[in-house]
Amino acid sequence: MNTLDYNRSPLSASRIPSVVAWLVIGIIAIALPVLNHVGQRFAPEETTGGGPDIMFQMSGQYTLGAARAFPDHRNQFLSEFEAQAKTHSQRAAAAVLREVATTQPTTQPATLLSAQVDFVDTGDPLDAAAHPWYAKLRDPDTRDAAIKKADLVYVAVFVLLIAGLLVLAIGVALGVTAIILLVTRWLTLNLIRPAGRVGVYVEAFAIYLLRFFGGSVVLSLVMPHAPLPLKVLPLCLPILFAAYWPVIRGTDWQTYRRDVGLHAGKGVFTEIGCGIVGYLACLPILAASMGVVVLLQRFSSEQASHPIVGEIVGTNPLWIFLLAAVFAPITEELMFRGLLLTHLRARFGMFASAVISGLIFAAIHPQGWLAIPTLLTIACILSLLREWRGSLIAPITAHAMNNGVVVLMLVLLSRI
Repeated sequence: MNTLDYNRSPLSASRIPSVVAWLVIGIIAIALPVLNHVGQRFAPEETTGGGPDIMFQMSGQYTLGAARAFPDHRNQFLSEFEAQAKTHSQRAAAAVLREVATTQPTTQPATLLSAQVDFVDTGDPLDAAAHPWYAKLRDPDTRDAAIKKADLVYVAVFVLLIAGLLVLAIGVALGVTAIILLVTRWLTLNLIRPAGRVGVYVEAFAIYLLRFFGGSVVLSLVMPHAPLPLKVLPLCLPILFAAYWPVIRGTDWQTYRRDVGLHAGKGVFTEIGCGIVGYLACLPILAASMGVVVLLQRFSSEQASHPIVGEIVGTNPLWIFLLAAVFAPITEELMFRGLLLTHLRARFGMFASAVISGLIFAAIHPQGWLAIPTLLTIACILSLLREWRGSLIAPITAHAMNNGVVVLMLVLLSRI
């Protein structure tokens, strides 16, 4: 018999714990993006988080490489890049980039360039700690190496873009195939049909939010400059406690496993393969949502970026990869597509449940409100994979692919 072939059971007799849990979730889901937004709006302009501004650096490197490769479009590249400069130091960095890009023809060797650039005083200070590459670009002794790095970054981004377009084409083909199979009923969804007391699942999710984010705040206050692994490892125990809460509250272990997807489905490797194929099939939708974020950023003074990007330079890449592509997918899928989605599916349909859980998923992430379209899309894709397979293995695989590819690209580009 299929592991998901079971019936609904009555809801918990006492709704008070569930109501309290939803109040906690609602407060955190609203408070976190508001606090992030207020912090970005009213923080000192030159706040850099204590390390290099990696995203602005890579953007500048790509811009300089593109301007040198296509001199006829140089001003367009530079103007688009300068629109990203929000702080005084970023504007100073953008001025350095423009001076280097426009002083000499691209056909002239870089060794001749260093002696002929006369930088003007823009009145904006360049923070060398936040923008070390731009400081090297301004220094005649290190300018040649900085320019060569920009050329390498441009080539790497171009190669990655071509590879991305090829993968996107595969995704379009898989997506169209999946739609045809669904319409013809060759492909069916298992659908989530919880059998346990679903109230305890939302209680567990609320405990996860309280303990995880409360613990994060405490650790940031007690150990503000602690290395990334030391900030994350103490949070494992609260997550394990939240995951085990339904069993503590009396839910049978086997029922709990079936409800939240803690089973192997039709086999571990089959589920992993379905996670890969499902993620690729949904890539066109994800790409469209990322395009929306790019458009929003053009009309906003904020940028959608995860704080972990600032850890790339000073942290072992292996730790960042383990956190983003192993720890986060496992814990977040268990909590969001396991506990929360299962609770919602006892009351709402598949799409409403995916959107509600997806909005909460997007709200608690620190990228800011600009990233909500992409985060919501990712969450809905992962919910669809959970509905398709029943098991959490497929959404965990897709989540790991998404995060892993992003981290690998950032690490690669930052270390060229």
